[in-house]
Amino acid sequence: YHLGRGHVSASVDQKLYHLLDQRAIT
Repeated sequence: YHLGRGHVSASVDQKLYHLLDQRAIT
């Protein structure tokens, strides 16, 4: 398990989720 990769993956997932939320609200 690489903390760096895990952090990056989590960050990307957060961004994607945020974009999906915005699109859903809009």
